[in-house]
Amino acid sequence: MTTKIQRLVEINLGKMLKHMSVAANFPEGKRNTNQSARKYLVQKLRGHEVSPT
Repeated sequence: MTTKIQRLVEINLGKMLKHMSVAANFPEGKRNTNQSARKYLVQKLRGHEVSPT
């Protein structure tokens, strides 16, 4: 993958995670980084017994 395409993928994944964290009611006091949003969303899915893909 070229660096330009790789950067576009990273930006789009970041935007997607931010939209998902807003939809999942991410706590206001926490920092909304890619890692924290991913961890929070995975915990919510596991809490609702959604099977991993």
